[in-house]
Amino acid sequence: MSKKQSKPKISYIVRRVHIGTSQQLQELSHECGELYSKTLVFFWRTVRHKGLWLPPKLLMRLFTSPKLHAHTSDACVQAFCAALASWRELRHTDPNAKPPRRRRWYFRIEYKRSALSLQEGMLRLSNGRGNAPLLLPWSWDLPQTVVIRWTGSEYEALATYAIGAPIMPEEEEEEPDYQARRAEQSAGIDLGEIHAAVSHDGHHTHAVSPAKSQAPGDAKSSFAPSRNN
Repeated sequence: MSKKQSKPKISYIVRRVHIGTSQQLQELSHECGELYSKTLVFFWRTVRHKGLWLPPKLLMRLFTSPKLHAHTSDACVQAFCAALASWRELRHTDPNAKPPRRRRWYFRIEYKRSALSLQEGMLRLSNGRGNAPLLLPWSWDLPQTVVIRWTGSEYEALATYAIGAPIMPEEEEEEPDYQARRAEQSAGIDLGEIHAAVSHDGHHTHAVSPAKSQAPGDAKSSFAPSRNN
């Protein structure tokens, strides 16, 4: 019997590149903040009124932006879901931990490999079909991901590279436009403890309960514009 081959260990390095500021960067960062805030507000509103905790996959279906690449839109929603999961884990040891409730006026801009290409010394970051790409002078190889954030005085790009194993190119797939993504009809059904069954199609929520149940208590929240990442 042959021994099972171990997978090669992969490490990552991050290259920080200062890219200044521009009107395009401001608009993209603001659009990401808008999308993050819409997700946050809708999620807590659903919790208050319906007692439902919507899953990340459904939230990514519901919230997208015509000004961003599809995967950049998903990253904004995933950032809120990650903060929520972190809070739920932290409250086991810290009962005073606060959930993510602050809306963002600006937010980081995340690009995955499918949105990146390198052409004649320029890194091209796609913002979706029909939108102008973000172009950065680039003297290095094509990164795996790029995150653009505000440092307090200018923007910087954090480019992640995989070291220690060959990078397999991702399959190129045609990105659906904004209208196509929004036109997809989908519904989520959750079998939980609060309700026996709950369905949500992005517009209407139906809950079936065998007995009267109490929804989680409302919590007051304060919203303040922020440029934090």
